[in-house]
Amino acid sequence: MKQQWDNMLIIAGTTSNVGKTTLVCDLIKKLSGNNNMVTAIKISSGFNSACKLCVSVLKDGEYIILEEKQPGSDTDSGRMLAAGAEKVLHIQAEGKGLVNCFEKLSSFLSHDTPIIVESGSLYELVNPGCLVLLSNEEPIVKNKHLVEVADIHIKSGAKPDIEFGNGKWYIQK
Repeated sequence: MKQQWDNMLIIAGTTSNVGKTTLVCDLIKKLSGNNNMVTAIKISSGFNSACKLCVSVLKDGEYIILEEKQPGSDTDSGRMLAAGAEKVLHIQAEGKGLVNCFEKLSSFLSHDTPIIVESGSLYELVNPGCLVLLSNEEPIVKNKHLVEVADIHIKSGAKPDIEFGNGKWYIQK
C-alpha cells in the first residue's frame, strides 16, 4: 500500500537530460529563500560512484543512501546542496532495493518540511503531494505511466508556479 506524503514533491522526466535537476534547484532556491528547510533526494538505479564526496548514511546489498556534503560539486546532489537544500540524499538502488530503502529512510524524514525527489521511481511507493512530469520534444521513452497521473506535465525549461505551505504543495494556476 502506498504511503501518503503531502510534503513530498516528485519530479520525473520522460527522457534523460530533460531538466529535472535544474527544476529541483530552482525550487530549492525559491523555498530556502523563504526560510524552508528543504530535503532533496536524488534516486539512481544501480550503483555508481558519481557522489565521490558523499558520506554513506545507510548501506545494504540492495541499496546505498549517501548524503552530499560538498555544495557545488559537479554532481546533481552537489548542485542541490549549493541551491540551498538543508540536506541532500543520494539513493542508489537496484531491483526491490528501493522498497527496502524507503522503509528505512521514511522514519528519518519529516512530514512537515518540504521534500523534493528527483526520480519518478518513488511514485510506485508513495502518493506525493505533487507529481511533476517534465518532457521535451523527443518521444516519451520512460515514465509513460506517469503521463496520466501527473499533477502537472510541463515542457523542459518551463517554470511552474509551485508553492509549499502548511505542509503541502500547491500549483498556482
